[in-house]
Amino acid sequence: MKPRVVLAVESAKLRALARLGLDTSGDFDVVGVAVDERDLRFVVETLRPDVTIVDFPSAEARGLHLVVTATEAFPGTVVVLFEALAAQHHAATGTDAVPRPVEIARLLRSALDERAPAPV
Repeated sequence: MKPRVVLAVESAKLRALARLGLDTSGDFDVVGVAVDERDLRFVVETLRPDVTIVDFPSAEARGLHLVVTATEAFPGTVVVLFEALAAQHHAATGTDAVPRPVEIARLLRSALDERAPAPV
């Protein structure tokens, strides 16, 4: 079963790019979106996604506050900050450009693989 993803991304352009990349990869199922912090709690609580990608640059409290908001709404979700995916892209490519859609799924898979427990 493919991981179910909620895109909690403020920018419509970035949200569309992320959705395109995740949908095209065939590895993820985008089940919903949140366009602001207010939507975040409701959408995550309602849809109970495996993964929530968060990017609200204009929110007063960013980063860890948004992680807390999403995990309070559904403790089973893995919250990934889009800025962490972008930093991973920057480290690999040396460019500040936003990752292309095809790269977003690869970056997310990599981030999720790093969270996987080590084999015993």
